Amino acid sequence: MKAKRRFNIWLWVLLCIPCLLTSCDHDVHDCEGGGGLSVSLAWTDEADKGTEVKDVKLWIFDTDDGSPVVEKQYGSAQEVASQRFSLQEGHYRILTTANLVAPYIIGGATRAIPNMNRLMLGLSNPSASPEHAYYGVTDIVIDKEDVRYITKSNMRHILAELTIFIEGVPDN
Repeated sequence: MKAKRRFNIWLWVLLCIPCLLTSCDHDVHDCEGGGGLSVSLAWTDEADKGTEVKDVKLWIFDTDDGSPVVEKQYGSAQEVASQRFSLQEGHYRILTTANLVAPYIIGGATRAIPNMNRLMLGLSNPSASPEHAYYGVTDIVIDKEDVRYITKSNMRHILAELTIFIEGVPDN
């Protein structure tokens, strides 16, 4: 009986050790060495905070010459926030778009953007009635290489909206 009890205790200890050695990764960037930049999406309009994000495109441009440094596409806002971009010291402009799918277009026929001044966002058909797409532009200065930077990209509607309230209109 005593041997069986010891066996059960040792069995539980051996089964619990692997569980104790695994953990949740609450901050995915803690184990990475060196510095870097992480980008998170924030909504400018309170009404947009519950928006489902299905497609995120991110560009990081060098503001000195306008050339692209990073060009990535992600499936969710969480994927973007979990990335860390290694950047040299310098001035950068970050452009993020969310839910920018057809009928929206990016920069004409190609997706390769040679310069930030040539980037265009628009609609392929002006009479299309798309769901909202969003964009955010953020400037950041990386002044130390071994520092972790976290920046928010404040997202706004790509297409402007206008709401008009008319008061005192007759019933007929």
